[in-house]
Amino acid sequence: MKTIKFILIIIAFSFISIEVNAKICQSNLNSNYSQRKQKNDKLKTESFKVYGSCEMCKSRIEKAAKVKGVSSVVWDIKTQILKITFDPNVVTLDKIHSNIARAGHDTDKMKASDKVYNALPKCCQYVRAK
Repeated sequence: MKTIKFILIIIAFSFISIEVNAKICQSNLNSNYSQRKQKNDKLKTESFKVYGSCEMCKSRIEKAAKVKGVSSVVWDIKTQILKITFDPNVVTLDKIHSNIARAGHDTDKMKASDKVYNALPKCCQYVRAK
């Protein structure tokens, strides 16, 4: 009889422990969701033209744009449009344009230096806007 009582007490404590752990996990999930939502509320998404012509350009442009504060960057070869999501409290759009230009690619706001442009591989030397 004592063994049965002992087993029932163990089972009861197990259920209580499971319930407490479930509530703690749910609380942590809600807290993490709230923190992510606050962080995402600060993010800004912009699109702008970046000149290039091939997959090597795509890699170079995306690498140059991916700085601290940038969470997402995608450059489309066909449209030559860069879509970027960033935290404006950490990095400015001008800084992103500047990094891309220093990598040799003109944007709709900033032109790469002739020296850097001319150093690009031949397949990456896009037709420059006047």
